[in-house]
Amino acid sequence: MQALGSGQVTRRPGLPGKEIKKMSNPTSCATCGRASNAVVDAARAIGSIDNLADLKLVSKEVHSRWMVLSRVTAATAAAQFNVGDKVRLRRRGITGVITKFGPKNIFVRSDVTNTVWRCHPTLLEKVSD
Repeated sequence: MQALGSGQVTRRPGLPGKEIKKMSNPTSCATCGRASNAVVDAARAIGSIDNLADLKLVSKEVHSRWMVLSRVTAATAAAQFNVGDKVRLRRRGITGVITKFGPKNIFVRSDVTNTVWRCHPTLLEKVSD
């Protein structure tokens, strides 16, 4: 596990070589600005689980929360677009027109190749005509 922030280094029980650093600032991490002591404490608690039933329960809860946050992020980003808007795929540089919205993705038809791309809304940016 990557050490977070500055502070005292402790070893995770049962995992040799893995370290957790207790952060001095409980609200944010010096590396990413998001992690907190609660995250470090949760990682310790998960590391101490010794049976599969409890670990499966934790996994289901994490997956559920991940899906909720993913859908909220997608919906927030998608709210700035409409069908027919001209957009550019940030990483590929492809331009196209929005043809349809899905629950988590936006469908974009390429101007050049007429290919339909399924993209997460955070990967798109509007292009002026």
